[in-house]
Amino acid sequence: MFFVNNALAFTEINPDTGKRWTCNELFTALSSEREQRASISKELDQVRLGPDVIISWPAQSANLRARWAIHLDEFSIARKQLTNLGIELRARFDQYKSELNGFSLLKKS
Repeated sequence: MFFVNNALAFTEINPDTGKRWTCNELFTALSSEREQRASISKELDQVRLGPDVIISWPAQSANLRARWAIHLDEFSIARKQLTNLGIELRARFDQYKSELNGFSLLKKS
């Protein structure tokens, strides 16, 4: 852009028309761009924050209780699996121990 006789002269070419931009075209394009950016910003906010930005205390409490129940279930399952693993390891250890005691090369005659 540059000034000629106190009037604006636009040197950039509008890709849609192939001609120089007019003041009205620039203003329309700017307004459209602002609306698109505002719309995209609102959509991003909803994706980031969800439709209800403020979560009520009862909803937070219910969510916390539900998550705690899931953690308790997972911990209970892990504890049972660990107990079963310990039982299996103890059984194998006892089996190998008895086999090695009967097959010892250092057995005194």
